[in-house]
Amino acid sequence: TDFHDAQAWGWKGQQLYLLSANGEEQALDFQANKMEDFSSGRALMRQTPYYGYLDREGKWAIPAQYLKAEKFDDNGCAVVRTAKGVALINTEGKTLFRKKGLKLERIAPGRYLGQYKGKSVLLNETGAKLWSANRGNVLAPEGSGLLVWSYQRQFYGIDMEGRKTVDLENVALNRYHDGFAVARRKNQFGLLDQQGNWAVPLENGRLLPHSKGLTVRINRSGTTYLDTSGRAIQTLAEANQFPTSKHYIPLYRSLLPPQGRRGIPQAHEIRPSGHRIQRRTSGFMMTHLPTGQQQFLPGLMKPKFKEGLYVTSFPTHWGLMDSNGKMLLPLAFDSI
Repeated sequence: TDFHDAQAWGWKGQQLYLLSANGEEQALDFQANKMEDFSSGRALMRQTPYYGYLDREGKWAIPAQYLKAEKFDDNGCAVVRTAKGVALINTEGKTLFRKKGLKLERIAPGRYLGQYKGKSVLLNETGAKLWSANRGNVLAPEGSGLLVWSYQRQFYGIDMEGRKTVDLENVALNRYHDGFAVARRKNQFGLLDQQGNWAVPLENGRLLPHSKGLTVRINRSGTTYLDTSGRAIQTLAEANQFPTSKHYIPLYRSLLPPQGRRGIPQAHEIRPSGHRIQRRTSGFMMTHLPTGQQQFLPGLMKPKFKEGLYVTSFPTHWGLMDSNGKMLLPLAFDSI
């Protein structure tokens, strides 16, 4: 699994190990069908047919008892399903909220959207109700933003405290993506922030959903890439400020002359940290796109970068290397 708070899980054959970033490894005495990385001091583990959680010592914090379960979030809450229904629990296994037939999803740190027979409810990490609606349609944000509640052609933005912050007439509001939502009035589209202000004003031409600082306007004049102030991005230096946006690759391509398009970043090469990972004959080259800083990882394959550590493999065994190229764990694991 990925390292989180300097711990991860690894396997040698059927043997499960608890790994530390300082190179320590601890063999555990039980089998697991599925493991997840640590979050809030707990690691989700599946022992068919149930799910439970282990602590940092590799012992059961919450015994396997759930039909389905998710990782704990940073607020120490997780969504699980039992025979009695969907529930929200804390890291001690205490049930904070439960209702049979409820669909419950995490939409922000410590915030959960429940939907049941056309009704919607916003809960906090203690299971307390912050907002509810008995009718209408509710769209949860992707990344960050407001809940969008629509009823009788009226659209509202509901913040994570349950307060109505956006109230629009004759304007249709789409789902929030990374803090901004595309709004439409007839054939005009604009970008709305979480306070109800126009980041990109209404104009003719379709807008694509915002992604980490960028949106895209498409009209008869062509395709224009805009930042959240409505400014058009026109140079490679400006484009390199948004390496984690899903619009980055097509923007980058659009700014290069046709003869210069070989060797430019591909979508699968870009990591969320803004690093580009490229295969070389004897290893991998890692480039930080905003700064251009490069580092070569020799003789290794499939590097995964997280918390300053590289989980690496060569050719079929996995190990752990720090950012200076020092091997903390040898290439001895079947998977990490």
